[in-house]
Amino acid sequence: MVRLSEQRSTGARRAGIRAITLGAGLALVGAVVGAAPASADTGALTYNCSASILTNQLLTATVHATAPATATVGDTVALSGFSADVTVNSGATGALYWFLGARSVSGTASVQTSVDNAGTSVPQPNAELAIPSAPVPSSGELKIVASGPGPSFVTTTAGTVRFQVGGFTGDLIAVNSTGGTSTAPVNCVLNPGQDPTVASVAVSAPA
Repeated sequence: MVRLSEQRSTGARRAGIRAITLGAGLALVGAVVGAAPASADTGALTYNCSASILTNQLLTATVHATAPATATVGDTVALSGFSADVTVNSGATGALYWFLGARSVSGTASVQTSVDNAGTSVPQPNAELAIPSAPVPSSGELKIVASGPGPSFVTTTAGTVRFQVGGFTGDLIAVNSTGGTSTAPVNCVLNPGQDPTVASVAVSAPA
């Protein structure tokens, strides 16, 4: 016969286990929510660009990405959803349309990236982006979107890690009204005095 005191003891142990399990689950959920990724961007950056017969052209680009809000030393932090919205000024767009005969453009871009690791700048591999075909208007600005894998970094120091971009190079493929193509190398230098930070991540020491 099982005594009443033994039944109560067994019930208490089971209740304690359930409470511990529930508490651990809530703690895990809290940790995941606390590290939820967040969208970020650079704001509009200005570049001085050259392509084919076009030189000293002002171009603006806003780089977007998604990054975790927090990380722990030793974590690999990767930017996802890495893309750039690029605006080519109306003068350069008109030259593409009227002088080069371009009716659409596509291509690739190789973007310089670096990480400010708690105050120390660490160069990273370039981000290799693809530019899908975009129509070239006869007047006004040309809008281009480039996207591809973002940079990643293994955190080594507690503090703030800032992912940053620099200049970029690429190949712009222009298609004319008869379907003919021509390729022009593009070189763009980031104008000084701007904050090129795409995303910031707060890194803490291991518990």
